[in-house]
Amino acid sequence: MAAFGCHLSVTLPCRVHGRRGGHRTDVSHDTFVKRIVSGCRRKGVGWIPGAKGSDNEPAAAVNVNVVVVETQEASNGGEEKDACDDVAVEDEVVAVPKKKAARRRGRPRKVKEEEEVVLSSADEGDAGHAEDSPTELIFKLSRRGYGWGEEIIPHLTVEKRPVKPSASAKRTKTVEMSVAGGDSVLNTYLMNIGVPESQIERLVNSAVAWRMTPGGRPLIDRRRQSRLTRNVKIVAKYLVEKCGVPLGPDGVAAVFMRTPELMLCKPSNNDRWDRRAVELAAFLLKHGHCNVPEVYPENQELGMWVKRQRVTRAAGQLSAERLTILERMGFEFGDLAQVTEEWETRFDMLVDWVLWHGESGETFSWDLIHWGKKGGITARELALWISLQREFYRRQLLPAEAVQRFEAVYSGWRDASESEEEEKWLSWLGRLVYVIEKRRLDMRRPPDGRGNPFSSQRSSNVSDGDARESSRASIARKQVVNTVSSRRQAAASSPFSEDPGLDFWLSRQRWLWRKTKLDPERVKMLQLAGIDMDTYKADDWRRRAHMAAEALQGTHIQLPGLEYGDVSHMRIKVIHWAETQRALFLDGRLSPGQLRYMTFLGLTWVLSEKVVSADDADWLKKWTSLRDHVVESGSEDNCSMELRDWLVQQRGLTYLRLLSEKRRAKLQSLGISLEVQKPLKEELEWNSRLSQILAHTQEVGHPGVTPENETFSGLHNWIEDCKGMIQQGQLAPGRIAQLKSLSVLDE
Repeated sequence: MAAFGCHLSVTLPCRVHGRRGGHRTDVSHDTFVKRIVSGCRRKGVGWIPGAKGSDNEPAAAVNVNVVVVETQEASNGGEEKDACDDVAVEDEVVAVPKKKAARRRGRPRKVKEEEEVVLSSADEGDAGHAEDSPTELIFKLSRRGYGWGEEIIPHLTVEKRPVKPSASAKRTKTVEMSVAGGDSVLNTYLMNIGVPESQIERLVNSAVAWRMTPGGRPLIDRRRQSRLTRNVKIVAKYLVEKCGVPLGPDGVAAVFMRTPELMLCKPSNNDRWDRRAVELAAFLLKHGHCNVPEVYPENQELGMWVKRQRVTRAAGQLSAERLTILERMGFEFGDLAQVTEEWETRFDMLVDWVLWHGESGETFSWDLIHWGKKGGITARELALWISLQREFYRRQLLPAEAVQRFEAVYSGWRDASESEEEEKWLSWLGRLVYVIEKRRLDMRRPPDGRGNPFSSQRSSNVSDGDARESSRASIARKQVVNTVSSRRQAAASSPFSEDPGLDFWLSRQRWLWRKTKLDPERVKMLQLAGIDMDTYKADDWRRRAHMAAEALQGTHIQLPGLEYGDVSHMRIKVIHWAETQRALFLDGRLSPGQLRYMTFLGLTWVLSEKVVSADDADWLKKWTSLRDHVVESGSEDNCSMELRDWLVQQRGLTYLRLLSEKRRAKLQSLGISLEVQKPLKEELEWNSRLSQILAHTQEVGHPGVTPENETFSGLHNWIEDCKGMIQQGQLAPGRIAQLKSLSVLDE
C-alpha cells in the first residue's frame, strides 16, 4: 500500500525492525518484498516482475526507516495498521518528487511525473550477501500518457543501487566549519592579522549578516559567508603588498574593524570597484578621511574613481552594498557641492554682484563680512554661499569645474580677507554653514533634489494667483524666511557633534554678542545662518526674569507653578540673562510681550543706556542729592521715591558688575551698602498684590477684578485705591507702569 502527497511515504502492513512492548522483531528481505508486492496489487499499482528485490532474490536483513504521512488500512482490518504505527526510525527514507509540468491552454503537453522512494539497506552480518557496501532500494512512481489520456494511478518500478554520500551535505558542513563563529581556522587567521579575539564574532557577523533581529540576533547570509571565506585572505594580501598597509591592530585589522564588509571584496583585475574600495580604505587609514583629490600622484586612478562615486550616487545608480561600504568608511558624497541648477543660480548672482561693483565704480573684494553693508540681506545670503563653497574646497569636495569658474570671475576667491582674524572667523562660519546645510539635506522628506543647498520648500499656502500678484521682493523675502526657519530647526536639533569645535566657537560668539563686542554684521550673518543668539525658551525666560527681579532689586513676585530656588547661588545665570536681554533690545529683537513682562517686574532699567552707561554729570547730580539727604537725616531712609529707585539701580548694577570702581567708592563714602536690600513691609505688600493680580489673570483669563469675581479678598478695593492715588499724583511712575503692564488700569 502506498500513500501519495507532497512527501511520499510507504506504509508496510507488517513490522519492520520495530519495537513493540520492549521486544525487537526482524523480517527477512523476501518477506518484506512479498508484502510490498501484495499491498501494491491490492491497490491496483503496477509491478514489474523480475525486478531486484522480487521473490527469487536471496534473503537479506533490512533496516528500514518509514515516515508515515497518510495511512490507509489494509483489507484485513486495523491490526496491520497498528503494526505499522510503531516502526522505529533507523535509516533514511528519501522522497524525491520530480517537478510536474504545469497545464496550459491549447494543445495538451505530455506530462511525466516520477517520484522516488529510497529505502536504505545494509548488510548486517549475512555471510551469503555478495555486496560489502550499503545499498538502497529505489521505488519509482510515474504516470504514463499525456493530456486526457494520462494515467491516474502511478506506475511503480523498483531499483537497487549502492548508497552514495550527499555532495551538498558535505559542502554545507564545510561552509559551516569554515565560517561559523567557533571555526578555529578563521579565528586563528583573524587573530594573526591583529583582530582581538573578543571582537572576531562581532566582526564576522557584521560582514555576513543581512539583518539584525529586534533581539540583536544576526540573520546570516550563506552566500556572503562563502564570499568572506574565499576573499578575506585576498583582501589582506592586497592591502599589505599593493597598498603598503602593515599587518597588526593598527594596520589590516584596523581596516577590517572599521569596514567589515570590505572582507567580502575581491580586489582582482576583473573587479575594479572592489580594488579601488580597498585602496580607498588604505587611504583612509593613512590620511584619516576619504576625500582623495582628483589629482593624486600616488594613485592617479583613485581620485577619478572617488569623483565617479559621487556622480553615481547623485544619479541614484550606486548599489546598496557598495553604498554601505562607502558609508562605513565615512565617505562624503558631497551632494551639496555638485554643480546643479540651484548652484548655477547662485553663481549668476555672484557674477551680477561683481558686475555691479564695476558699473558703480566700487572696488570689489572677497571680504564677505562687509557685503551686507552694500547689498543687504541678498548680499549676506550670497556671502554665506561663498563661505560654504570655500568649505567644500577645503574638504576637497568642490568639483574642478566649479573652482575654475570661481577663478574666472575674480581671482583670490578662496582666502581673500583684510586680516587673519577675519579669515579665521569666515573659516569657522563656513564650517558652521556646512554642518547646518548637511542637516537640512538629511531633514528633507522627501528630498527636494540632490545638491541643492539653498533650496527651501515653498509655502503651500501661496496659490499661483497670489504669487503673480505678489512682488518679486515679497516672494524673495518669504523664501528667505522659510530658509532661515529651516536652518534654525537644523541648528537646534542637536549639538554640533559633527565638528566638536563648533560648540565652543558659538559659545564664544554668543558671549561677545552679550557683551556688545561682536560686529553687528557678523551677528546678522550668524542669524541668517540659523543661529539664534537668544537661547531661552518661554518658560525658562520667565523663570530667569523672576530670578533677576529678586536678585537685582529684592522684588519677590510669585508666579503660580513657577519655582526657581535660592537666588544667592545663581549670580552667573542672572548676569547671563540680563546681558542677553540688553543685546536683544539693542538689536531690536526683544518682543513686546517680553518688554511688557520686564516692565511688570520693574526691570526695564536694565535695558536703559541712561542707567547702565549714565553720564558723569547726571550721575553726580543724583549722588549729590543722596549725600545731602544722608547728611541731613543721617541715613538713606525716608529719602524720596526717585532717589530710592536710583539707589536700587546702583545696587543692581553692582550685582551685574557694570558699576565702575570709582562710582562704587563714592557711594561707599556715604556709608551706603551696595548689597541688595530686603524689601520694606510696604514693598512686600505691593509685591504680594501684584502676585495676586497675576494669579487672578491666569485663573479667570482676564485682568479685570470686580467684587463678584475677585479670587483674593480685598483685591478690588486695593486696585481702586491705587487708581485714586494716581489721580492725586501720589503713586510712583514705576509702580504706575507695573499696573499698566498688567492691564488693570484699562477701562
